[in-house]
Amino acid sequence: MYESASLTRWTRRRPRIWPPPFEALPEDRGKWRLRGVRDGLIIAGWLATGFAPPVARVSPSAVNIAAQMDTDRLNRLLAANADFVAAFDRGDLKAPPRQRLAVLTCMDCRIAVEELFGLDVGDVAVVRNGGAVATDDAMRSLLVARHVLGVSDIVVMGHTWCGLLGLDDAGLQARLTSEFGQPSATTFGSFEDLEAHVRDQVARIRAHPWLGDAPVHGLVYEVESGRARPVA
Repeated sequence: MYESASLTRWTRRRPRIWPPPFEALPEDRGKWRLRGVRDGLIIAGWLATGFAPPVARVSPSAVNIAAQMDTDRLNRLLAANADFVAAFDRGDLKAPPRQRLAVLTCMDCRIAVEELFGLDVGDVAVVRNGGAVATDDAMRSLLVARHVLGVSDIVVMGHTWCGLLGLDDAGLQARLTSEFGQPSATTFGSFEDLEAHVRDQVARIRAHPWLGDAPVHGLVYEVESGRARPVA
């Protein structure tokens, strides 16, 4: 919401130049972005007349509602956790996975690693990120699993209908740069061929000088059928 008495008088005199060319970003309060060449011309007019652009104000009630929603959700999670604690019987589990298996897979919420392989909590070390990419950080976790937790086998498991399959990586970078007003070197690991992508991650892990002695397998999980099929 724009709140300014001078702005109200200004818009009455110039009804055709509304809304103001500044657009407040809810996630970056107090920052502004411009909307094209037309905005530059309007701003030039403002500067010539000595008019100051309005300050974006965020309604306190809107902030309170958002905070209340977050609090309500957290309270529900904590209440569910209390029920979990009441029935908890895994206090004797050890950190090393019983099946000496590590799985690098996607963060997709449809993938329940233990369930789809007939395993239990405590059987497998699971490393997740968007797209099941063997990033440096994923490799760090696999190294810990292999050399600290005693894992002997590694599985890379991509899945069908992955959000990174066919994603316009550069386009997303450009959109976020525009929305937040500053660039980032972050890339997203998009890919065009799912099976080739899984094989590439398997090859990268096998090529690591500290992981090359471990068997590494590549699977594709079909979210539509529940089947995991080997591809590498």
